[in-house]
Amino acid sequence: VVVSEMWVCAMMKATQVISQHNNGNVYSYHFARHPKFTTYPLSSLGTFHGIEMRYIFQKMDPSDLDDYKISNLMIKFWGNFI
Repeated sequence: VVVSEMWVCAMMKATQVISQHNNGNVYSYHFARHPKFTTYPLSSLGTFHGIEMRYIFQKMDPSDLDDYKISNLMIKFWGNFI
């Protein structure tokens, strides 16, 4: 938890500083989905840095429909961002 809080605080500070020099246009997200799939070696750690990439490329447990709903939303959001 301490590491997570340190990461979040640093990210929030970075977005504040960048927004002051970028006309306020800074975007970030917080991915907190705990993966249910167990085929990934680090899945016992819960949510961790980079796990959202498995959702972008749809590399989840095929039986978890909630994960696919989240994945489809993320693909839509990321694709429409540009």
